[in-house]
Amino acid sequence: MTANASNCHPGESSKDLTRLPQLVEPLLQFDFLEELRHLRHEDSWRRRTGRVSIHALRGRICIHLPDQKVNSVVGQLLVLDCGMVHNVETLEESAFLLTVSWKARLEP
Repeated sequence: MTANASNCHPGESSKDLTRLPQLVEPLLQFDFLEELRHLRHEDSWRRRTGRVSIHALRGRICIHLPDQKVNSVVGQLLVLDCGMVHNVETLEESAFLLTVSWKARLEP
């Protein structure tokens, strides 16, 4: 797969982005084991809270929360806090990645 060089200039589309500058590089590569080691040092890890993320990969989905509905399309990521009650409804043929993190088990 090749891009049209006259229309595409790596890094140009992200010049105006100032939030999370580490995520605007022309190429991003993640080592999930290293990311996990890093996360273990975060305050939220020590609080032993869990999160759920729902990443829409194909189609359209609707996340039903107690007080609202959130529609999600391809490329969107929704992160829910620990214990947040939710249901996922597909609005058409869809695929999504569900990631669950949970509290660490305390050693006796």
